[in-house]
Amino acid sequence: MSYDALIGILIGSGISILVTYITHRFTEERETQKIDIEREKEAISEIYSPLVFVLDKTRNLFAGIVALHNTFEKMSETKEKPEEAVFILNYFMLENSKSYPQVLEDLLMHKSGLIESSQFYADLVVFQSYLSTIVSFLGMLVLRSNKKPIELKRYLSALAPLIIQLDEAISKMRQYSLAKTTRLSRYEYNQYFTEEKYSELEGYIDEVNKAMTGQYVLDWPLHMKRLIQGKIDKKTRKKPADKE
Repeated sequence: MSYDALIGILIGSGISILVTYITHRFTEERETQKIDIEREKEAISEIYSPLVFVLDKTRNLFAGIVALHNTFEKMSETKEKPEEAVFILNYFMLENSKSYPQVLEDLLMHKSGLIESSQFYADLVVFQSYLSTIVSFLGMLVLRSNKKPIELKRYLSALAPLIIQLDEAISKMRQYSLAKTTRLSRYEYNQYFTEEKYSELEGYIDEVNKAMTGQYVLDWPLHMKRLIQGKIDKKTRKKPADKE
């Protein structure tokens, strides 16, 4: 075999290998792109599109709380009977509030892997927690529904600062969900519930708890420590000596 023929074979083999490599890379990139598109479609269908509506409906809960506040304000002026307040509160809890945090919790538990932004995910988790807390406070309000309407109005007034902040969070999260749904890929999300915001909201929770129970939120680590210490003291307490 001549030198030129050998060179020709080597060049041909090199070209063949290069074509095979390029074809493989192209196929691989195409498959990756296809997977990314399918994942994006799944995220839109399972996360972002539902969130647009869930977050919007959650605003209905906040609007209902405002309406309740105004209703109790009018009832306090007209001195309506507490029985009417009981009916209104029970109807409100039955029809509107309990499902909201549960829908978000289910979504975060089963579809969180489709959320790419860790900051957005963190905000959703914090928001769900505060929303659940609001529903718990409304449940406490039902237990106090035999109170005078002016007292019920006062309880709902205590929720106002917290609701205002959460409504701002809804606007931010819903805007991001809309952007993802319409495939605005360059739209970035900046976390709303920063450490400073979290401290502010915890202060509002304290005030709501104080209004409804007369006490601030318990310092759980401290109380658990006291509980454990009480058990230890009980176990180590010496029995009185038997009388002779």
